[in-house]
Amino acid sequence: MDSENNDKLLGNRWGWLIGMGLLYILLGVVAMSLPAATTLGLTFLLGGIFIASGVVQFAHAVKLRHDHGRVMRFFQSLLAFVAGGIFLVLPGVGMVALTVVLCAYFFVSAVLQMIFYSSLPARSLRLWGYLSAGASFFIGIFIIGTFPLSVLWVPGILLGVEFLVAGVSFIGFSLTTRHLSR
Repeated sequence: MDSENNDKLLGNRWGWLIGMGLLYILLGVVAMSLPAATTLGLTFLLGGIFIASGVVQFAHAVKLRHDHGRVMRFFQSLLAFVAGGIFLVLPGVGMVALTVVLCAYFFVSAVLQMIFYSSLPARSLRLWGYLSAGASFFIGIFIIGTFPLSVLWVPGILLGVEFLVAGVSFIGFSLTTRHLSR
């Protein structure tokens, strides 16, 4: 019975999901239209998150200053403060760091996908995984090949693509659940 109520409730809210999907699509278009500004915004956001993390870690270190590991807790908070400070004061360095991490992610993802899909028994299943691994690898190569210009656009474009895909997904989900309200 709860499942039916949840389905009906979800179906009654399909319009909100469409609205959220449209908002995500708009944000994705803006992010992809202004990739350097989006990347800079991400850099400042990450710097703020590091600073906030440093504050929490410092408070934790002070609270547990008499316990084992106190020195490491203080060093962790200092590291978060320094990283956040670098991202906020030297955003270009932060943008480079974001791009390098994303590039490394694509290469590691390609290797892990190749390992996983190679272990599948059915050859027909491997093709899709190999295609995905190849795409990840070539994205990594493309980022390196366009470096340092890729620093300005890679994080912003990737966030924009994520927002676009999420927006389309919300709209598709909402249209699928619409019938549940009846």
